[in-house]
Amino acid sequence: MYNQQKCVIMIDVNSVKNDGLAFKSRIVFLSPKGLRKVAEQYRNKDLAYIVHYNILPDAPVLSNCYRQNVKVGITNGVKTCSSGICVEKGQEAPLFWHVEDNSFNMENLPLLTNLIQGTNAIIIGAKENYKLSCEMFDKFVEQLHLKNIPTTIIKGTKTSEADLLYEAKKDTLYVCMRDIYQKDHYVKSKLDLDKTCDVVKISPTDSVEFYDELPKISVIKKIQNFFSKII
Repeated sequence: MYNQQKCVIMIDVNSVKNDGLAFKSRIVFLSPKGLRKVAEQYRNKDLAYIVHYNILPDAPVLSNCYRQNVKVGITNGVKTCSSGICVEKGQEAPLFWHVEDNSFNMENLPLLTNLIQGTNAIIIGAKENYKLSCEMFDKFVEQLHLKNIPTTIIKGTKTSEADLLYEAKKDTLYVCMRDIYQKDHYVKSKLDLDKTCDVVKISPTDSVEFYDELPKISVIKKIQNFFSKII
């Protein structure tokens, strides 16, 4: 019988002091199969893909490394790059990015960091011993801090890479973080996450959960969730 693994990190909502934020952004770590199943739900919907990783001031949106006003966004293969999401509670995400660590992007980084805004943010990526990788990541973090945006920081993914999918309506970032060389090795728990990354700082604005595949919601739970939103 399939034994689904689950680990939930809970933080007291009363500890959130950013203008009275009532709900936390969910960061949900999944297996490769689990993330694929989530992505399949949006395949024929308004899904924003990031597949080009340079900051191009005059290029069409589809050729750029970021999207604005995101309902659902997805990107794959975050290794030495920096990727993240700016959240605006109850609205589309102001900014979702995946930027390659190269000199061209370092030079043009202010064009992107000037777009940073929101109630909170999550940033993932970078690897040590790559010339510009951590420097770029740190510049994003610096700008987020300068704008007083509470931020979850997951930095230095060592031998792993991350795929990300964010849905604004559910305020949920789905993440699959797996070893580049051993694809069946992926983050399954907070202990795994701490071992996989150099820095893990979960903001009090966010919560972290770990599953192999996303649990199905019962009919009763769906009804409860529906009425909780309209009361």
